[in-house]
Amino acid sequence: RLFATVPFTLGAVLEQQEHTAALTDRPAAPDENLPPLLREALQIMDSDDGEQAFLHGLESLIRGFEVQLTALLQGSAWERENILR
Repeated sequence: RLFATVPFTLGAVLEQQEHTAALTDRPAAPDENLPPLLREALQIMDSDDGEQAFLHGLESLIRGFEVQLTALLQGSAWERENILR
């Protein structure tokens, strides 16, 4: 189950690389014809390196694993023997 952190991490890295590359494909300043809310969203996304979102997602995965493991350990001997392998 902990293996799920690998594709999550890889996906986050690839997404960040793609976002960084996309920054060079468009003008530095948002198009003035865009709706104000969309311009603001683009500015926020461009100034965010994604670290907080990544850490939140990773913590959520780990806490979910903790809940599942606790439930399994409190379960029957058969569950512990056959599911935790």
